[in-house]
Amino acid sequence: MKILFSTGEVLGDRVAEQLLPLFKQGIEVKKFKRKITSEVDIFDNLLKIKDYLKHLKEIRSSIKKWKPDIFVPIAFSSFHEFLIPRIREYVKKIVYISPPQIWAWREKRDGIREYVDAYIVFYPFEYSFMKERNYNVHYFGHPLITPVHKFEGSREYEVCLLPGSRYRFSRRNLLYMLNIVKELNIKKYTIFSPFYRKDFNTLEEAITHSKIVISSGGFVSLESVLHGTPTIIAIRLTSLSYKIFKRMKKTEYISLVNNILKKEVIKEFINAPIKDVASYIKNVKYEERKFQEISKNLISILYREDTKERIVEFIESMA
Repeated sequence: MKILFSTGEVLGDRVAEQLLPLFKQGIEVKKFKRKITSEVDIFDNLLKIKDYLKHLKEIRSSIKKWKPDIFVPIAFSSFHEFLIPRIREYVKKIVYISPPQIWAWREKRDGIREYVDAYIVFYPFEYSFMKERNYNVHYFGHPLITPVHKFEGSREYEVCLLPGSRYRFSRRNLLYMLNIVKELNIKKYTIFSPFYRKDFNTLEEAITHSKIVISSGGFVSLESVLHGTPTIIAIRLTSLSYKIFKRMKKTEYISLVNNILKKEVIKEFINAPIKDVASYIKNVKYEERKFQEISKNLISILYREDTKERIVEFIESMA
């Protein structure tokens, strides 16, 4: 049996690292080396179309040559939705891990359902949404969630800025966040991003040494809450993308934490005036103990002791 993984984002790389060593001996497992990254903004992705086409040609050629039994794309929907219809004839089964967020805004634009044999999602609300619409979807817990998340830290930094792991989106968000910090007259802050100087080697260190996290959303905002650190979402989109976002957005919340708990636990700001965000941070009393309780609640929902093993067993069973 031959299995090929494809990633294109930090989350996908982290998940693949956890899963690949667990496959049975005798099974050939490879991960196609990612050479591009996706962006959040629609128009930022259009600027990368040449890179996407080059990457598509390379991975399609590899699949035709190696002929994997199972193709496992992880996240990176902006590329994988384009790729999957073009390689379907060369693989026996496709298992999509962390698929496009149709629950948020894409249900009518799901153009790959007919090509995908099974989906694996990481959140209960995703599972419920897709199951109600008769997708072959499975939920085993989240492979990156551990039973204990570190709370302790010196908290010597006033704020930790998490602008994102996609270059253009990150650059736009960082400028927005820095203006918020300037408005608050905060001198001691830290930034954790692949594109900027880091005070810490790991995200966990950056989060646990900060009093507040300003995040651009995604899995890192969930991680910061799991570590018991008060967190808010602050995102800056281009004006045109923001208009499109408002028209297509289907859910009340954009953050994973709020969607998982089905209520507003962390405040969300999208293209909000800088003074409004700064005023909120200044006037709200953040309670670490409260966020530690939220963390325990999230872990009870997302953590399963055998998540990684069950995902691997399921993929093996698809052959």
